[in-house]
Amino acid sequence: MRDLTLFNLGGMKYGIWQDEFRDVRDVQAIHWLPPVPKHIAGMSILDGRTVTLFDLPACIGLSPLTRKGKKYPVLLYEHENRISGFVVDSVIGHFPISPESILPMPDYMRTAMIDTCAMYASESIPVINMSRLYKSVLQADFEPLPAEHSISGIQKEDTTSVKTIRVFESGGESFAVPGACIEKTPVEPGRVSKMALLPPHVGGITFHQGNIIPLIRLSSRMKLSEKGTLELMLAADISGHGFGLLVDSDRGQWDDKKFIVKTLPPLAQSDWLQSAVVHDKEIIPLIEPGMLLSSPLDDADEDALPPKYMTDSLFKSQFGREDVNITEFSILGVRHAIPEFEVEDNFRIKPFRQLPNVLPIVAGILEHDGELLPVLDLAMCFGRRSPVTPEWRMILVKNGDFKALILTEAVFDEQMLSVEMQHELPFDEPYTLVYGCYTDEAVVRLILNVEALSVHFDTARFRELFIALSREMEQTLGEIAPAFPEFKDVDEIPEEIERELEPEESVELAAYVAAGEAEEEQEIPPEPEEPVYEEAAEPVTEPEPEAPPVEVAEEIER
Repeated sequence: MRDLTLFNLGGMKYGIWQDEFRDVRDVQAIHWLPPVPKHIAGMSILDGRTVTLFDLPACIGLSPLTRKGKKYPVLLYEHENRISGFVVDSVIGHFPISPESILPMPDYMRTAMIDTCAMYASESIPVINMSRLYKSVLQADFEPLPAEHSISGIQKEDTTSVKTIRVFESGGESFAVPGACIEKTPVEPGRVSKMALLPPHVGGITFHQGNIIPLIRLSSRMKLSEKGTLELMLAADISGHGFGLLVDSDRGQWDDKKFIVKTLPPLAQSDWLQSAVVHDKEIIPLIEPGMLLSSPLDDADEDALPPKYMTDSLFKSQFGREDVNITEFSILGVRHAIPEFEVEDNFRIKPFRQLPNVLPIVAGILEHDGELLPVLDLAMCFGRRSPVTPEWRMILVKNGDFKALILTEAVFDEQMLSVEMQHELPFDEPYTLVYGCYTDEAVVRLILNVEALSVHFDTARFRELFIALSREMEQTLGEIAPAFPEFKDVDEIPEEIERELEPEESVELAAYVAAGEAEEEQEIPPEPEEPVYEEAAEPVTEPEPEAPPVEVAEEIER
């Protein structure tokens, strides 16, 4: 047996082995120092000696103590005949722990200072390694470091060959993972222990079948709205590591007689989402859980960007040299064009499936003629999301091996542009996002390169491009009004365009997709736009006095 002292640190339970510290005292006379750095609380005189006091909650990454109490418990730690103190919120008690109740912290949660758990009353108690903590807080540049929250040695798997999948609801949507890594029976998670420095998708740790496992909020990790109660846990074995996946509900395990695995188009892929399963016209994204739990939280990995496609459009070489045919369509109430050569078809909008972790220009995916295609919302080039209605249409575009569906309010008749009507852009654009422009009575219209816009999409850069483009057109074409007026804010739209964006039966894109059938015309009112407030000037604050370094306090102590 080994005795464990249980502490309350910032509302969380942590343990420290009693043989790793000297004792615990209630101290009233504390000389508090300014909380810079946060982990140094102050000093006190104990047994005639000056003792440096550390803020134990701040040392492990929690908020510093409030400093409003009359007295505080102080854990006294001795090292080489020197005494230091660690201030805590309160002492819960002292408990004997059997050897079989001492378990390693999961790799996903382990840090240098917290690598062990103790089971007490069915609760997993993180145990602080005091010797490692003490050595760390003496460093001048000390900062509490979180766990890496990744799985070592994880690699992408070929999900196209899976024979069984586990289907579940998360964030109000259906997803799947390979069935071999999930236990057959879902369970309710046991008692959950919170810890410091956890990312939003990690709920804490719990005990399951003899092991401590991390709890993962899948909806949070995939940046979905958390609509469910997350009371159901799917126990997973991912590359030999145990996890508890918190989901809204479980749809069971399916064999390959119920589904077909299809590869997602490159534009809709990410590190952890390469495929989807199709079941009775339902598209269900197939997640690679190991990659999901190991990918950077901001998903800013360059490798996750879609690769370039092999294009075969001749429009760039033809433009300005011969007559060309174009197809016009509407975005945000304004006409634009694409080469007629790149248009294969257009039809009334069909229900499509939204995806997490994709470029904003990708509204979702749709199965068309047996192939999964990306659905593009080109309004995102202007910082807007299209207010889709059941009367909208989709344009099927093809440029080499690039195929996609464009959301549009309306498609207009094909027309021919004579060489005299065609104009080069008034400045160079390295990715050829726009083939060129043409005059149409009193306005200038752009001919868009959909493949380049999709692959090189970037919200801020696109906005700057189209604003600059409108300015150049004003200067170059004189009296001809630009098709893209300058907006001071991406949410600012002229009244004549705003009116066209508010049809009687308009709905938000997400609401329409969730409706399921394009033919349904039930009115769903759009959500009101959030008000825009001016940012207040930041208050001027006086610099806080620097706290004396730890070495000074130790010199006083000596």
